[in-house]
Amino acid sequence: MMNKPKSSAYICVAPELGKYLLDYHGGELPEKELLDFEEHLFFCFHCQQALRKLEDILKTLRERRNDFFSPEELKIEETNDRSTAAD
Repeated sequence: MMNKPKSSAYICVAPELGKYLLDYHGGELPEKELLDFEEHLFFCFHCQQALRKLEDILKTLRERRNDFFSPEELKIEETNDRSTAAD
């Protein structure tokens, strides 16, 4: 069994901040955590890579949503998104 190198490319250098990745991407971090995470992201290659992968996955899902949902389901989803945004 091969051991992973102990490099920031393979591990988050500050997991207590790296756990905010999804909330950061979703724009859901309070200001203090946002500033802390952005500083962390500047130095943490692992989180930079994870963010890029997350963005790639979400982009692919958006592009291929017609492969997963019928046009009727997409219309319902769009209507729900608009009504939620209006609240």
